[in-house]
Amino acid sequence: VTFAITPATVTVTPNSGQSKVFGATDPTLTYTSSVPAATFTGALSRASGENVGGYAITQGTLANSNYTITFVSATFYIMSGYESDLNPRPTGDNVIDVGDYTKVGRFAAGLETPDPLYNEFQRADSAPRATQGDGSLNVGDYVQAGRYAAGLDAWTAVSGPTTGSFFEFEENAKKQEALDAMLLPRIVKAVDQSANRGQQVTVPITIDSNGDENGFGFTISYDSSKLSNPVVLSGADMAGIVPIANTLTTGKVGVVTAMTTGTTMPAGTREVVKIRFDVSPTAAAGQTPITFVGFPPVVNKVVDVTSGDLPTTFATGNVTISLVPTSANVALSGRVLTAGGSGIRNATVVINGNSLIEPRIAQTGSLGWFHFADLQAGETYIITVNSKRYSFRTPSRVISVTDNVENADFVADQ
Repeated sequence: VTFAITPATVTVTPNSGQSKVFGATDPTLTYTSSVPAATFTGALSRASGENVGGYAITQGTLANSNYTITFVSATFYIMSGYESDLNPRPTGDNVIDVGDYTKVGRFAAGLETPDPLYNEFQRADSAPRATQGDGSLNVGDYVQAGRYAAGLDAWTAVSGPTTGSFFEFEENAKKQEALDAMLLPRIVKAVDQSANRGQQVTVPITIDSNGDENGFGFTISYDSSKLSNPVVLSGADMAGIVPIANTLTTGKVGVVTAMTTGTTMPAGTREVVKIRFDVSPTAAAGQTPITFVGFPPVVNKVVDVTSGDLPTTFATGNVTISLVPTSANVALSGRVLTAGGSGIRNATVVINGNSLIEPRIAQTGSLGWFHFADLQAGETYIITVNSKRYSFRTPSRVISVTDNVENADFVADQ
């Protein structure tokens, strides 16, 4: 009579998240066993290859004669070796292009979350370039990714912080409070607006630009019992540039946007984006604030073309809600003049903002006059002048109209 001892069954599962950066040596592949006391000879292996991508982990030479091994399939990843290379997730592809630029923007806006198992945070956090990140994902990283994609900066091997730093967010908040207290000349603000219950209101977000700004990131908060359904639209001075908006959290709107890579916002009062809200039919009359609160989801930050931080004040605005609609239409007019007071012919004047679906354009006559009719009283507009022959120290003005305006004049430098 023979007594037989048959092998027991054991399940071997490779640990998740096993990976390496392109060009590095493979780590030892690890696993867990359904029978903790079981010991094995040999080792796991993986499919051959050294390009960025995923490779099947196999049982390799792992064995124990007392067990029949049930092996659970898994994937080993070779990650991109470059900063800002995120697309496709989770490995990247060792090429930095517009897909990576967009992906970094979505991370900065909080629309997607970096996977800590695959160094996505480390690759996305590329600014400041000198330190290869600062422990915070923000508009600076978005701008830097654009510079890599456009070939303005040489691609950089991945390095820097591997996870987000709450200390960095706290430091950014302290810096912003100090900057706001200093009332710096570069101011991002929510422009005050008036609205009626049950209607819509559009709040321009403008910057008093110094002429060196490229990227803009911020989070505003609003009272969701009075305002709802926010929609973020391109600003008049960033026409054609679609902002990355995060409206997932009620009462907050996060925005990341940037000028074309390598270009800057012209100096003057400029509209970055505008945010349209529905006003509740039951909203109480009075002011409700639009406040810049910062992370989460988006860090309040303005950067230059090299992704360098620019000191900026972020200023609260208010929406004043009225109980009774005021439907009066008003007109706005003025002259475009030389420094000597003569009218400038054929200057182009553009008005935009609030209830205007698209900008309106006027051409000045021989005396420099321009005129816009049928504007809504109680709204705020941005007016910009341009001339082929003349330059203007202040080419844009923000004007709130409660009645007819007849002196919205522009004076050329010379």
